[in-house]
Amino acid sequence: MKAITIKEYARSGEVMQRFAEVVGRSAANAYIAGVLLQVAERPELQRCDPRSVIGAALRAATMRLWVDPQMGHAYIVPFAGRATLIIGYKGLRELALRTNKYRHINAATIDDGEEVTYDKVRGTVKVRRLRPGSKPQGYLAYIEMTNGYNHALYMTWGEMQAHAKKYSKSYGKPDSPWTTEFDKMGEKTVLRLLLTKYGYLDPAAAQALANEEEPIEGEFSDLPDPESVAVTEEKPAEPRPADEVIAELYGEAPAKSNRPDKPNPPAAQQGEPPQPPPDQPELFK
Repeated sequence: MKAITIKEYARSGEVMQRFAEVVGRSAANAYIAGVLLQVAERPELQRCDPRSVIGAALRAATMRLWVDPQMGHAYIVPFAGRATLIIGYKGLRELALRTNKYRHINAATIDDGEEVTYDKVRGTVKVRRLRPGSKPQGYLAYIEMTNGYNHALYMTWGEMQAHAKKYSKSYGKPDSPWTTEFDKMGEKTVLRLLLTKYGYLDPAAAQALANEEEPIEGEFSDLPDPESVAVTEEKPAEPRPADEVIAELYGEAPAKSNRPDKPNPPAAQQGEPPQPPPDQPELFK
């Protein structure tokens, strides 16, 4: 029996239904497309259990985070033959901003040309540029809430390396984000530590961050077995203008069509009540 590919598995009716339940039917196709983009860009993911890839994607979808590489919200990465979810800096910032409790959120890499004065007691930091830098020396995160409370957290490059080595199971692996994107992981990590210790996140988001890189207990129990799903031959989709796709995702009225095969809909008759727009995908609410 031919082994099912991740693309075939993701496009199966059973899996598409799961995503439709989470992000909405009209956004499910776009979300699956983002998953497949990550799979296409990483050959190691293509060798992972399809259920682990979909399980990681569903974990991101429940937090309303995109796994499309262009969005930078979350990433699906391979580890020991299975896929796991890594929430990116933009995704972490998005989770925090949704609470409407923050005025400012930022994280940055500090290079060796900058002087850092960090007060661990007050949670304040001052950075002064002395000369052009050549390599990172640390990572800084800062939050200011709408009630005026603010706090900063600074970790040196060595402290960040020790933290990653202690808490990340993928640290030291050739395809680990700590190997390929150390500075980005450093910025995300110092912000995550600051938000979870001194800031505020919705309980579900905080729990997801606490279990990052850990497999979900029973995560495959409600996903179909790859060998049992029905695979149908996929016909090439007709290219669609970008404005039509955006209109469908956001529930807006499509712009006038210039395509001869898809004429514009007839204008509403005078006195006829306007028709309601399509349902807005739950992912964007």
